[in-house]
Amino acid sequence: MIDFQTFIDVNGLKKKDIASFLGVSNAFITQLCDGRKPLPPAKLALIKANEQGWDVSMLQEDPPAGNINSVVNSKNFSYEAGTVNSELIGIIKEQQSQMKESQRQMGILIDTIHQLSTK
Repeated sequence: MIDFQTFIDVNGLKKKDIASFLGVSNAFITQLCDGRKPLPPAKLALIKANEQGWDVSMLQEDPPAGNINSVVNSKNFSYEAGTVNSELIGIIKEQQSQMKESQRQMGILIDTIHQLSTK
């Protein structure tokens, strides 16, 4: 999944400016940031071919699969003191989301087992 909000944040962009660059509405950019709309391939290509020097690393279409350790170990991350690679941030956010869903499902399972054991 493309992390459009991180793209905007990392590059210090304003939603209205990227909307103008892409020729879309501000509302469409908000929907991209919220994950309600996908970024059309032609618009993705336009961003990746920009001459602005934007960091587009978080606009990866298919995030790597696997647990966070295998994902991190498979990447060649570079850092400067006090900064973190935006791609790593995106991967961590995805892993956190998956963990929250697993925890939610585990809670449902525990509640079900508890209900069955008290009957």
